[in-house]
Amino acid sequence: MKLDVLRRYRAQLEEVARMDLFQLRQELQDSEARARLLDEHIRLTTDAYLAKAGGVVALDEFLVWQSSFQAGTALLAQARQEEVRLSKAWDQKQNELREAMQDRRTVDRLAERMRQQRQLVQDRFDQMEMDEAARRARASQDRLAAGELDGDRPRGHAVARLGRRERVDDAGRLP
Repeated sequence: MKLDVLRRYRAQLEEVARMDLFQLRQELQDSEARARLLDEHIRLTTDAYLAKAGGVVALDEFLVWQSSFQAGTALLAQARQEEVRLSKAWDQKQNELREAMQDRRTVDRLAERMRQQRQLVQDRFDQMEMDEAARRARASQDRLAAGELDGDRPRGHAVARLGRRERVDDAGRLP
């Protein structure tokens, strides 16, 4: 698998985890708001019952208050359980996001190291080429200084000059 493909895949996993985390946060906030509303409703129901309980309350009315209170309490318990479930899911998704981010950073560091190694190899290759060119130029200068190059050239050979071929004499001069 190519490293770029792996990097894109890790970035996609991170983005999916971010989106899921955002959605869970929205659901958690909605659940908390619902629990607060139910809690407020139960408190108001209790206050109304206590205000009426000071006087005479008919059995039917008491049973209606009691069933309303029990239904509200059950809904509140259900909302609190949903809130706990979403909170745990949110924590888990946060951990998944951290892991995805860490994996992506690890792949990014690996890619950077590989890029640096390629650059180092290229720099070494370039340096070797420059060293070889300098060695050849130095050897050529040394031979020229020693007079070896004049003797190596055959007499009357052709030289390209300014786009045309000209003959040189035995001393290597242009006519």
